[in-house]
Amino acid sequence: MQNALRLRMGTAIDALPSKQRLLDRCVAWLIALALTSIYILPSQSASSFATYLLFVVLIASLVSARPMPPFELPTWTLMIVLLVAYLCASSLWSTSATAGDVFSIMVRAVLVLTCVLAVARSQLRVPGFMTWLERGICAAAVVAAVVAMADFYLFPTWDDRLWGLGQLDNSVTAALGFAGAAIVAVSLADRMKGIESRAALIVACVLIVTVALTGSRSGYLALAMGAAMLVATRGRGRAAVWVAVAMVGILLVAGVAFLFSPDAIMGALLPRGTSLRPEIWAAQIESLRSDGIWFGRGILSDDEVVAAGLTIAHPHSLFLSIAVQGGLLGLTLFMAVIVLGGVRLWRARATVEARLGLGLLAGGVGGHLFDGHELIDKVGLSWLFFWLPLGLALSLRHSRQANSVGGVRS
Repeated sequence: MQNALRLRMGTAIDALPSKQRLLDRCVAWLIALALTSIYILPSQSASSFATYLLFVVLIASLVSARPMPPFELPTWTLMIVLLVAYLCASSLWSTSATAGDVFSIMVRAVLVLTCVLAVARSQLRVPGFMTWLERGICAAAVVAAVVAMADFYLFPTWDDRLWGLGQLDNSVTAALGFAGAAIVAVSLADRMKGIESRAALIVACVLIVTVALTGSRSGYLALAMGAAMLVATRGRGRAAVWVAVAMVGILLVAGVAFLFSPDAIMGALLPRGTSLRPEIWAAQIESLRSDGIWFGRGILSDDEVVAAGLTIAHPHSLFLSIAVQGGLLGLTLFMAVIVLGGVRLWRARATVEARLGLGLLAGGVGGHLFDGHELIDKVGLSWLFFWLPLGLALSLRHSRQANSVGGVRS
């Protein structure tokens, strides 16, 4: 059925006017450039130029489509828009918002939605889009990883942990960025055959070593959860059982070891202690309770709190950060979007694209439980771990409904 659908889609794509095909390819190239630039450009501002152009070309592609596809926004898509719109609206009750700040967050929100739509549209309308997107991310990430490792050994950091370069400018962002690329590399190895599959596995191994050198437990968790999801969805049920058995076994062994030697286990799991996470979270939750638990303090409010005598810039958890910004309502919307997107990807897990989406989404949830603080941001890690998988989920949903390119609803 999937092959028949791809054949119908390919025939319909070939029938499109050359101008429309060119615009669609430009959208695909630009979204790939934006995501790849995370590893090769020095700042988010530099990467954002591609996203501004992406917005313009995507609008041109939608307007020039003939005939215009029927306009439909399924419930889940509306929830994505509602989540982004609500977090933007929270700037109205932010304590330190300026007109410039409000405009900036609105631009970022538009670009985030552009990312989701561009990924979905490219996946449906550009043959081989995900294959060369994965290749681009793997190539950029492995070059960045090799450079980061060389820099790490030539110029050791003060804390003896690998720091990335450019946008991955600290051990945590480096760990999460390279963990995401490792998940993509494993997916590419699954997609390809022969020497290219083996090359992708080598890239994955290099990236895994790089993540290990960062010493970031958030990176380890992101990589472990993403890899486990890829393995669990690779087989027809049997792989999922083995992954579950392995995870339960690891937990049991760790539990028994903890009973006999708690200090050794805690030292191995948390060599730097808790890094003040409990104190930071307690202070943020207390601040949220006093400032508005239902609607939060607003996305543009100052997130600083004092914990253990230190001023901490943000909550060190994307989920808590969303709660601080948008209250329990914002957190509920975010969780609903993640769960529904994951369900749609899980139902389509027979496809490589859905398995990649699930792997990245699982890695994003695991890695951002204890780090991260901006969901609506310029192109960066949130685009890789959340907005890319949600775009894939949207395309896979529509692919079951569409009988032709004209059936793609935007």
